[in-house]
Amino acid sequence: MQYHLFVCRHSEAQVPRYSMPDYDRPLSETGRREAELAGQWLRENQYKVDVILCSGSNRTLSTARIIANEINHNQESIIAFDELYNASANGLLRMIESLENNYQRALIVGHNPGVSELIGLLTGRD
Repeated sequence: MQYHLFVCRHSEAQVPRYSMPDYDRPLSETGRREAELAGQWLRENQYKVDVILCSGSNRTLSTARIIANEINHNQESIIAFDELYNASANGLLRMIESLENNYQRALIVGHNPGVSELIGLLTGRD
C-alpha cells in the first residue's frame, strides 16, 4: 500500500503581544494568505488527504482549518494533539508511524525546528 504524507509548518503568526502565551498566537494576515495558497496548491494539484493532524496551538489549528477549507476537506477530521506542539522530528515520526494502518494520505501541520528536521530525516537531507 502506498502512503502519501504532506508536511507543513504553520503559517506566519502575529508577533507575540504582552502576556500572550506563545501557544495562543494567531496567524497574521500574511499567514492567513499563506495557508490559503498552500490549500489552493493542494487542490490545483488534485491532492487529497484522509486526515489532517496538527498541534493544538492557535496558529497550527488555524493553518489546518484554512487548508482544509481550500481543499473541501471535512473540518471534523482535523485532529489536534498537544504532543505535536514543538515536537522533535522523532516525535513527529512516531505520530506518522501510528497512522500507517488507518490512513493512506495525511497532512501534518507542525512547528519548526521539528518540521524541518523531519523533512531532512525523511529525504536524507540535512
